[in-house]
Parts: sequence; C-alpha cells; structure tokens
Amino acid sequence: MWRWFEQEEVECTYTGDFEVYDERCLDPQNAQVDIYIAIKA
Repeated sequence: MWRWFEQEEVECTYTGDFEVYDERCLDPQNAQVDIYIAIKA
C-alpha cells in the first residue's frame, strides 16, 4: 500500500508507472520530475 498525507491509502497495480523528464530537470541541483503511479480505483 502507498500512503499519501497519512490519511489516504491506495493500492498500487504495478501495471503502468512512468516518469516524465522535461526541461524542469535540466538543472540537477533544482530538478523536478513528474511521477505517475498506476493505482486501483
């Protein structure tokens, strides 16, 4: 189980997780990456 904000539990499905690296990660000292995690709805 993954837990967000210590109140919400969700079940990961491990079927389609991916990360998006765009222009926001050009500076390694201040990088931002979007992470998408497949969960059971």
